[in-house]
Amino acid sequence: MEADAFNARELANGRITTQNVTAATRTAQKHLGLTVDGKLGEATRAALANRMDTQPEPTSEPPDQLDQFEGTLARIPRSRAEIMQAFGNPGTLGKPDKLWRRREIVTVRDLPGVPYKWHVQVHRLAEPYLREALKRAAADSTYRVERCGVHVHRAIRGRASLSLHSWGIAVDINPSENRAQKFQRGSGPIPWSKEWTDQWPDGMDMAFVEAFESVGFTWGGVWGKSGGDFVDRALGCSFFDPMHFELRQR
Repeated sequence: MEADAFNARELANGRITTQNVTAATRTAQKHLGLTVDGKLGEATRAALANRMDTQPEPTSEPPDQLDQFEGTLARIPRSRAEIMQAFGNPGTLGKPDKLWRRREIVTVRDLPGVPYKWHVQVHRLAEPYLREALKRAAADSTYRVERCGVHVHRAIRGRASLSLHSWGIAVDINPSENRAQKFQRGSGPIPWSKEWTDQWPDGMDMAFVEAFESVGFTWGGVWGKSGGDFVDRALGCSFFDPMHFELRQR
């Protein structure tokens, strides 16, 4: 089904709302350098049309975000095999590798914006990415970190495979304000729409999320292909985990 026909159907059955359009417009205005008011007016439509006329055809690969930050990795891993290759083997669910943990996990207390009273345990190769993400978030966002958790050896909830927290490359920010929620696919809220802020009234803002994504993290708030539009990602999502970021490309 073509995009126009699909969107017309979604509008007709009420799955796309005016709040969705407003949220999408705000996202577009921010990226286009326009006044961010959420109104799809003449200036915004013209800027979008001009952008579509001048932009090259998108490729199937997401942008290489390492161009924006010179980290410790040759590239951000995608698959479990690449994660193993980059970060090593933390053991199995029933038997964590204590030697690996002593060698690879570091404890830090001076991360930008994180209260000093919290010690954060993170993979030594992921620490520069987390530090840079938090530095950018502190500079660009009004959202403040109260809790930050990274390494814990455990399974993915409801599954029998290791969570990326076991490698120390997944980060949870302020869990009490950004709790995970399930929705029927396609019916979940668009990030920062009224429905979203009703669900997560004290949740993080767009600038905070974009700071993490700019150095290679994938956000669990709307699972989907890295670098995709927040609206498109939300429409294809059923599990929303806004606290979660992971140093893995999708």
